[in-house]
Amino acid sequence: MTGTVRARPESMRNPKMATGEIEVVAQVLQVLSTAPALPFPIEDDNKANENIRLQYRYLDLRTAALRDRLLVRDKVTWATRQYLHEAGFPEIETPTLIKSTPEGARDFLVPSRVNQGKFYALPQSPQLYKQLLMVGGLDKYFQIARCYRDEDARGDRQPEFTQIDIEMSFVTAEDVYKLVEGLMKRIFRDAVGYDLVTPFPRIPYDEAMDLYGSDKPDLRFGMPMKDFSVFVPGSGFTAFESVLEAGGVVKALVVKGAAEYASRKKIGEWEEAAKVYGAKGLAYLKVIAGPDGKPALDTGVAKFFAPMTEGILRELDATVGDLVLFVADQPKVANASLGAVRLKAGRELGLAKPGTYVFAWVVDFPHVRVQRRREEVGARPPHVHHAPGALSRHLRHRPRSGEGRPVRPGVQRVGTRLGVHPYPRPRHPAARVHHRRLPARGGQGAFRLPPRRLPVRAPAPRRHRPRARPACDDPHPAGEHPRGHRLPQEHLGGEPYGRESDHRRRGSAQGLGDRAAAEEIAGPRIRSMAASIRASRALSNPAGYKKHR
Repeated sequence: MTGTVRARPESMRNPKMATGEIEVVAQVLQVLSTAPALPFPIEDDNKANENIRLQYRYLDLRTAALRDRLLVRDKVTWATRQYLHEAGFPEIETPTLIKSTPEGARDFLVPSRVNQGKFYALPQSPQLYKQLLMVGGLDKYFQIARCYRDEDARGDRQPEFTQIDIEMSFVTAEDVYKLVEGLMKRIFRDAVGYDLVTPFPRIPYDEAMDLYGSDKPDLRFGMPMKDFSVFVPGSGFTAFESVLEAGGVVKALVVKGAAEYASRKKIGEWEEAAKVYGAKGLAYLKVIAGPDGKPALDTGVAKFFAPMTEGILRELDATVGDLVLFVADQPKVANASLGAVRLKAGRELGLAKPGTYVFAWVVDFPHVRVQRRREEVGARPPHVHHAPGALSRHLRHRPRSGEGRPVRPGVQRVGTRLGVHPYPRPRHPAARVHHRRLPARGGQGAFRLPPRRLPVRAPAPRRHRPRARPACDDPHPAGEHPRGHRLPQEHLGGEPYGRESDHRRRGSAQGLGDRAAAEEIAGPRIRSMAASIRASRALSNPAGYKKHR
C-alpha cells in the first residue's frame, strides 16, 4: 500500500490500538495473497478455543501477546547461558536416542532401521547420561535439554518440554542454593525486568503441607491453614468429633473479608474443588457483628462453637466480615483439599497480584510415604536415589544374619550395594532426603547417593519384606536391572553430587503470568498431540517406513 498518513477524525480514534490515532489514505493498493475466512480473529484478546489456536499457531503468532511470550523464552535461554558460563559451567549435549530408562512416565519410542525389531527411547530427562559424565571427571556442567514424556498434558506440562539441567560434584546444599538463586535473579531481571529478593526463604515439607496443603505453595498471598482440632472435643458437633476419634484432624482456612462475597452457591463451588481431593464436605462459619456490637459466629454450625467464640477468633485471627472454611478428614486429605480451596479462593478474590513473584525453597522431603489403604499397604520411597538426610542416616535398616535366601515369586527384593543398606526403616515418619523444590517456576533438585550406594530396587512393604541380599551377588545380568545399564560404569568410581532441573517453558510462562505451559508452544499442536500425529502421518506410515528401509 502506498498512501498518505493523516490523523483520524476525533470521533474515529481508538485509544486501545497502537495505530488508533492515525489512518492511511491509500493511493496504490496491491494484493499479494488471498485467503478464505480465518478460523478466528487475529487479535490479542481473542476468545477462540485453545485447541483451535494451537492447531493454527502460525496465525496466532501474528498477535503481539504470543510473540512476546516467545521473546521471553529467548531471553530466559540467553540469561541462563550467560550466568552459568560466567560461573564456569560448560554446556554439554547428551544423546537423544537412548536406552529406555525407568522414569516417572512412559517413553516415546523410535524404531531402528538398522536393528530391526529394536527401538530407541527419547529421553524423559538428560540426567542419567550426565551422571556418566560425572564418572568421567567433569565436575560441573549444564544442559538446556529437550525432554519427552508420554503422559497426559496438564496446565503446567506438555508431552515435550525444555529443561535446564545443572550438575555439580563435591558441593554442599548452600552451594546449590546460592547458584540457583543467583540464576533465577538473573533470569527474571533480564527477561521480565523484575528484581527478585534473595536469599529465598526455606520451608520444611511438613510445614508447607500443614499450612498450604501443597509442596509448591503460592506464597503471593497469605491465608495459611490452621488446626481447629482443639476446639472440637465437647462441642457436640459429631461430624467433627468422629473424625478426631478416627485419628483425623479438622483444618480451618480464614478467607479475609469474604463473608459477604461467599454466597451459598460460591461455597458450593469451593466444596466441589475440595471433594476432588477426597474431602467429604466443606463446613463454614461467618464472623458477623452481634447485637451487642461484638464479633459473633453465624451459619448452621455456629451453635456448636458459640461458647468458644472469643478463643476461636483469637486462635484463627479472624474478625468481622471474615469467612472460615473447615475440612475434617485424615491429615493428607484435609490438607490437600483445603489447600485446593485456598488456591481457588485466592484466584477468584484477586489476592495474588499480577506481576509479583515470591520464591521459597521447600526442603526436607520425606524419604518414604506410608500408604494407608489395604491395596497400597507398605512404604513407597518417592526419591529412592536421593541422599538421606542427617536423621535418616541414623534410622537405616541394618542387614540381619542369613540374608541372601531365595525370595518368593512376586515379592519385591531389597537391593543393597556391598552389604550397605541405603534406606531408613520404611515406616519411620522422621526419615528425610536431600530433595528440594522451588515453587513459582517448577524447579527441583537433590543430592544424589554416591554411585556405590545407589539402590537397585525399592524396599517391599515391611511386613512382607524378605531378607535383604547384596546387589553384587544378584544373579541377573546388569542389563536386566531397571538401572542396569549404569551399574558397570558405577563400579569404576564416581563422586556424590548435587543437581538442579528447571522447566524453562514453565518458568517463562509464569514470568508472563500464564497458567498454561501450552502458551509457550510455537508450532501447531493440540493438547492431546493429535494434531502433531496427523501432521506427521506421512513420515510414520509403516508402508513408507518399509519402502525406505
